[in-house]
Amino acid sequence: MAERASRRRAKSKPAAPKRAAKPKAIKAVKAVKAGKAKAARGKPRSSRLTPPSREACMQAAFDLSRELSLEVREEELVGTFASTLGALLPGRYLCLRVVDPRTLALTSMISDGPLTAGVTTMQAAPLAIKRSALRRTRLSDAAVQSHRVRVLDGYERVFSDSAGGYSVPLVASGEIFGILNIEYPAPVDLSAADEPVTIPLANQLSVALRNLNLLAEARYYRDYLRKMIDVANAFIIVIDRDAHIAVMNQVMMDYIGFGGEIVGMPLAEIRKRSTAPEPRLSTLMMAGLRGVEYQDCEVKLWRRNTELHGRAMFNTSVLRSPDGTIDGVIAIGQDIERLRSLERQVIQAEKLATLGQLAAGVVHELNNPLTSISVYGDYLVRLLERAGGDKGDADKANKIVEGAARIQKLTRDLMNYARPSGEYEWVAVNDVVKQALTFCEHIVRRGEAEVTLTLAEELPRIHAIRAQLHQVLINLVTNAIHALPSAGGHVTIGTELVAGGQAVQVRVADSGVGISALDRDHVFEPFFTTKKDGKGTGLGLSIVKNIVEGHGGTVKFDSQVAQGTTFVITLPLQKESIAV
Repeated sequence: MAERASRRRAKSKPAAPKRAAKPKAIKAVKAVKAGKAKAARGKPRSSRLTPPSREACMQAAFDLSRELSLEVREEELVGTFASTLGALLPGRYLCLRVVDPRTLALTSMISDGPLTAGVTTMQAAPLAIKRSALRRTRLSDAAVQSHRVRVLDGYERVFSDSAGGYSVPLVASGEIFGILNIEYPAPVDLSAADEPVTIPLANQLSVALRNLNLLAEARYYRDYLRKMIDVANAFIIVIDRDAHIAVMNQVMMDYIGFGGEIVGMPLAEIRKRSTAPEPRLSTLMMAGLRGVEYQDCEVKLWRRNTELHGRAMFNTSVLRSPDGTIDGVIAIGQDIERLRSLERQVIQAEKLATLGQLAAGVVHELNNPLTSISVYGDYLVRLLERAGGDKGDADKANKIVEGAARIQKLTRDLMNYARPSGEYEWVAVNDVVKQALTFCEHIVRRGEAEVTLTLAEELPRIHAIRAQLHQVLINLVTNAIHALPSAGGHVTIGTELVAGGQAVQVRVADSGVGISALDRDHVFEPFFTTKKDGKGTGLGLSIVKNIVEGHGGTVKFDSQVAQGTTFVITLPLQKESIAV
């Protein structure tokens, strides 16, 4: 019974994935079998076997040389070869297996005849190669050091009722691309006559498979390199020896405002459009064609869609051919404005860290005079009450006491906030929310915002670092206030038990300007900010995300432009959590 194994592509790398088979290869195999069936009508299969004529062999070689090209796929090569060989050697059993040369995994197969029980599962069956074939094909020892290859002294049959046969390994450039088995129905065996004819044809197929494999690899590496260059977070441009642009990655195209049409243009075409003073990138690259290379050179870039010129830092390198002649120049650069913006943000973050350290010292110095104000203010209140004087004077003295108490509370909270992160403890989330809000009172007053608390009662405690949760809430509330477009905006802070009682959720919602679609993928990136220079470091939400995820939780947000943004913090509970 005839069997056709599935054409499963091997997934080894770096070779490019191959596509599914086209009908052409399948039709070719059917033609082989149809021809055999037609010839076999009315007489036994073995009775018609004769050696091929010299003319038929020459015609088969000519047909294969015409058909086995780089314009077809592996499945079509296999089908064409099987069709040609089947016409040249009618009545024989044929089994053709093609493998990936790196993994030796089966990629394509054609078989015609009753396979033996040992090779019915061709996906796992090893390639049995005669020792004499190793010498003839000059296969290296490394090529056969695999569980997928067996080296034998004699021939091992693959069809169950054959009288004998031979195999021809498909070898090119020292690599195995498969194996061809030809066998004969009992009792005929024409191996001695057929094998010398089959070997040259199998070599043609081997070379065609090698070329196809090399082409696939070249295309894979070309596409891989192109993608790698395009996604690189840098400006990349290459010119050839004629000063034409050979490569420009997408980052640079977007920056200067060109599309793919710029590739192939003369560099002079870009140069003459620029009104920027020297040095220009084109100046550096033209110098490269004379063998001059630059390191960390600041240049001005002409931008197509703006009157402003960009500034970038470039390094150039000369590309040389094996004989030492200059083939081209590559330049790789970075946007200086972006780098300097990052530097400013880092400096600002360092200033804030220093300010935090100074604040701890200032708070300590304030405590003594605040204690005096509080004590003597309280004494003054009692004295005025006993004296029975003007009630307004007593009220003013009370305000002094209340103000001092408020400052003392703020200094205590600041000291708690400024302390090192500390250890995990059992924390009541509602208390953290209220404490964090006290830090933000001056921001709330300045923004003239209305803040609403909707805190769920009897929330379980969570195992967390209190100071870090303070930092999370302060950052979110501060961002919410800053997002309000004008006085009178609204901020809502809420807590609730979610996930079937397995987590506590904190929501901070504002009625602000919202986050644009272009910015939503970047809100948690370090140093990303939409605030004006000096108004933010771009670190707040990045810190929020790191702290929350460090506690095993998640942070998400939902935003509508001109309607507002809601940040949702979800923190898991532990078994030891208790209700408060």
